[in-house]
Order: sequence, then structure tokens, then C-alpha cells
Amino acid sequence: MTSNIFTCPVCKELLFQSGNSMKCCNNHSFDISRRGYVNLLLSNTTSNHGDDKNMVIARRDFLNLGYYSKLAETISDTIVEYASDRSNILDIGCGEGYYTSLVKEKLNSCGNSSLISGIDISKTALDYACRRNNTISYAVASAFALPLADNAVDIVLNIFAPHEISEISRVLKDNGYFVIVLPQKRHLWELKELVYDNPYENESPIPDFNGFSLVQDTNVQYKIDLKNNKEILDLFSMTPYLYTTKPEDMEKMKAVDHMQLTADFRIAVLQKNNT
Repeated sequence: MTSNIFTCPVCKELLFQSGNSMKCCNNHSFDISRRGYVNLLLSNTTSNHGDDKNMVIARRDFLNLGYYSKLAETISDTIVEYASDRSNILDIGCGEGYYTSLVKEKLNSCGNSSLISGIDISKTALDYACRRNNTISYAVASAFALPLADNAVDIVLNIFAPHEISEISRVLKDNGYFVIVLPQKRHLWELKELVYDNPYENESPIPDFNGFSLVQDTNVQYKIDLKNNKEILDLFSMTPYLYTTKPEDMEKMKAVDHMQLTADFRIAVLQKNNT
């Protein structure tokens, strides 16, 4: 592990590294995996939660092609804009670390020494995240019970992932920032038209969270050209539609070997009000 802001899920005290474990002052101990992440889930810790290996690899393979690099660059620029030189930044639902790593690289290139950490409920995702960048602190943890102290974080990042605003508010400092990335209404519209008889637009309301004020709202829209069926299926495997699409509708995708799609994203920055 690198520098750490995670707390013990049992007693809430700060964790520190001791050999191949993370421990607290009360001697609760959590093993660091050979890849470098620590598992801070208390229940069913031997079970696999979240995305499985096939889904993680599909997302890694697609993102590595650079189709979402424009989004990643805009996210990174946004974080740099709001980060001080020594901010604590937390990526909730970081997956295999594509965006987390690029944010870290952008901060480094700007001479910013902020600490960035990531949590995800999938051990498999964090295994690949550590392979991508082992200078980032990663923990297996739930977005609904964040293993961090109150007021510990300057910026929370959340990209298409489940989150609990009360937990985000708890760990954010006063005047800290919550950067949330959402799909806009027409995101991947052409894919929906192909698969579904009655496609529908995404809901993308302006985030309105109690105790937060919207300070920036950015739309990122562009076209992407997928060159083969694997790219199409890998992209689809990254979306929630994977779980709800009927087998006969999946077959429609398997017959297509190229496609132009609309990438349509929203990046909203909300500031936590003083309490």
C-alpha cells in the first residue's frame, strides 16, 4: 500500500501498514493482497462481490482502446481544477482503475502531490486496478459504508457507480467537492435502437442533494466508431443493460461488426456546504 486514509471497519480507527497487513491501534488486522489492495469488507469476505472477471476484462479491453479518453481527460482536468496541492481524493466505484489512474497521472504532470485512493466492491476489479497503477491506495469496500473518517476527503469522484450521498457528505470536508459523472439522455442511443424495440432516453436530472450546491455542469458529447463485434460486445458488457437484455436481443448485436455511436456524458461538480 502507498499512503493511506482508510479506517478500520470494526472500530473506525485509522489503519497503518504493518508488513503485509493493514492494522489499527486496536490490533484489528486486514491482509494486503499480493497485488496491493486491502479487503475491508466485514461480511462474506471470502465471496466475490461486484463485477466478475469477464466483465472487468471486457471493460479494461474497451477502455484501453481510448474511446472514452476524451471523457477521461475532461474528468482529470476537472479534478485538477478543484484540487489543492495536497488534497485527499477518493474514487468511489473505481472498477479496474482506468479513470483513477489517469487522474493520478494528470495530477502528477501538474506537479500536484494529492493523494488519490479508490474503493470498489469487486476484488477482481481491484486486482486489475493495482496492475494498472500500483501507486494508488485501493480497498475492497462498500459505497454504502465507506471506510474513512468523517471530514477526511477533499474531493469525491463517482463515475457511473452506486453511491450513498449521506456517506459522501460524511467523509467530505466542509466546502469539499463531489464530482459525479452520469450518462446523458442520448448516450449510446444507436446501440439501444439496434437492441430494443422501444428504446428510451436516459434520465439525467441535475443532481440535487441536500447540503450541496451545484458549482459546475459540463456536457461531453462526441461520436465513436467501433470497428468490430468484440468492441461492441465489450462496450455493452460495461452497461447496466447487460443484466436485463433478452437473449434474442443480444443476438442482434452479435450480427453487427461495426457501429458509430453517440457518447454523451455529464460531469457535475457539487460543493458541500459549511455545516
